[in-house]
Order: sequence, then C-alpha cells, then structure tokens
Amino acid sequence: MGFLPQSDAALFLVSVDPPITEVELAFLKDIKSRVSKLFFALNKVDYLTKTELVEALTFTKRY
Repeated sequence: MGFLPQSDAALFLVSVDPPITEVELAFLKDIKSRVSKLFFALNKVDYLTKTELVEALTFTKRY
C-alpha cells in the first residue's frame, strides 16, 4: 500500500467467476486515492458466451 503513490499505474485483475467481490470493492475504495491510474483486466472471458461477456462487462463497469 505504501508503494502505490510512487507508481505510475496499477493493474487490478478481476475474474468472471465470481465477478467483483465485496472484499475487492473495499480494497479498490481504499486504494483509489493512492494511485493515479488504475487499469482493470477481466480474466477467464474465454469461458463465457458473447451474451455472458456483455453481462459481465456491464456488471463490472458499474464499479
């Protein structure tokens, strides 16, 4: 956590099974003021149909 303010960006990996959890949301809320840029990668999307992928992206984008 102490290193985050020194970084140019951070990468947060989110799985589609389950999507984002309450623990992950709490962590993101805690670090959002400590990092200037935050990138998200959605993992395991190859397991989803196109419809499920749209649903997962829509759900994840809300947070």
